[in-house]
Amino acid sequence: RESYLSFMIPGILMMCVVQVCYQHFSSEIWMSKNHEGYLELLTMTAPIKPREAVAGYLLTGIVVAFFAVLCFLLPVWLFLSGFHISLVALILFTIGLALFFTSAGIIVGVTVRHPHNLTTVSLFITMPLTYLCGVFIPTEMYPKAARVLIEIIPLTQAIEGLRNGGVPIFEIAYVWAAAALAVIVAVRCFEKNMHL
Repeated sequence: RESYLSFMIPGILMMCVVQVCYQHFSSEIWMSKNHEGYLELLTMTAPIKPREAVAGYLLTGIVVAFFAVLCFLLPVWLFLSGFHISLVALILFTIGLALFFTSAGIIVGVTVRHPHNLTTVSLFITMPLTYLCGVFIPTEMYPKAARVLIEIIPLTQAIEGLRNGGVPIFEIAYVWAAAALAVIVAVRCFEKNMHL
């Protein structure tokens, strides 16, 4: 039997990705758009298209996510010598979730107008994910109807995929498909709000 700590580590790793990507980019883009005028300057004067700006944010999100995962994994590997995780799955899930939640941060950052709403939306996105997606307790403990809804969330698939070991093709494909959809929505929201 695995220890509870070993059970939690995949969930905490993926929550690190969610936190750094969503929180950082939603607040940074909101500040840039509503106070600094940076986004308008970027898209109006620089030779860069809105979708290129989104691509830059997404690449930055991936780098930041890997840095967060590495900062968490180093002490785990140092002090829990028996802990093993599939590096291929970890890399693929990290990229997929980074794209998904950076896109979510972009969408919220460019569409929310009031700072209090930004905090409220952030609270309603990250707090339920922490407690519902299987970070601390197995999703099997939820009623079946709730579990169906919880398993739609890409974070749940990533956490379960990491816990199962190996390279879980279905879960990886699901997370990447959700990420692709989120990227498309983020690009459209960014383009629409930059022309306002």
